[in-house]
Amino acid sequence: MTFSDAMRYFYFRASISELKMLNVSDYTLGISYHSMLYLNVIASVESCTVSRLSELMQITKSGATLKVNELVKHGFVERTQSRDDGRVFHLTLTPKIAEVYEMFNEMSDDMERELRAKYSEQEVALFSQMLGTVADYKWREN
Repeated sequence: MTFSDAMRYFYFRASISELKMLNVSDYTLGISYHSMLYLNVIASVESCTVSRLSELMQITKSGATLKVNELVKHGFVERTQSRDDGRVFHLTLTPKIAEVYEMFNEMSDDMERELRAKYSEQEVALFSQMLGTVADYKWREN
């Protein structure tokens, strides 16, 4: 398998696996793929706000606000007023949805254990470096 084929296969398998998991409501509480994208940003960005969310996702602030309101209504996201600036509200995942993210973390831990059992420390370190390069790739912006 060529490198390009391996990258495409990895992306395909990861996408399909995530969609399958989302369709099992026992695990993901029936969250849509679209909502999961928002939740991923909120979970990953420290002190996330609606403004930061709209900037990162390249959508209007009103569009981000509508989606955040929906996520709050479903009990997936909480707004917490900033202690420093009362006009600012930080977004965090609720404990209910944090459990779903813990499941993804456990899968990552399992993958790491499997890689460490199969490959040398140097190979795992190189792979980690490669993943960092892939993650930092300048994805085409339209």
